[in-house]
Amino acid sequence: MTEPLPLALGLLADDVAAAPPDQPRVQMVAAAFAVLYLLFIVAKLRGQQMSVRGGLLWLLSGVIMLVLSVWPELLYAAARTAGFVVPANAVFVLWLLVLTMLLFAQSLALSRAQEQLRRLAQDQAIDAADRGRRG
Repeated sequence: MTEPLPLALGLLADDVAAAPPDQPRVQMVAAAFAVLYLLFIVAKLRGQQMSVRGGLLWLLSGVIMLVLSVWPELLYAAARTAGFVVPANAVFVLWLLVLTMLLFAQSLALSRAQEQLRRLAQDQAIDAADRGRRG
């Protein structure tokens, strides 16, 4: 068997990629989840539990999720353009990229914070040594 799974099921690749969502209920659930996700992030930002700089990428990911849930045709068109047969695969790749970006941004922030902490500890040690000599 050398034919791909959609062809084995009697589906043409164009039919799978171009199929509009048949379940508006799924679309509504996805949009509701995206709105809840955005509200959660905004609440964390307002409560100052997350910095605005760090929250921007999370907000962007929520906006992307909301846009794709409201207008799934964008997802189908992007998936077709990128060469994906199944739009769900495009979603997984997109989220893998988004999460990788978010992880990288968090790693950069952590590295900056560690460097600042090291400098502060060194400055504190120098100040303590100076006080010990004087006093």
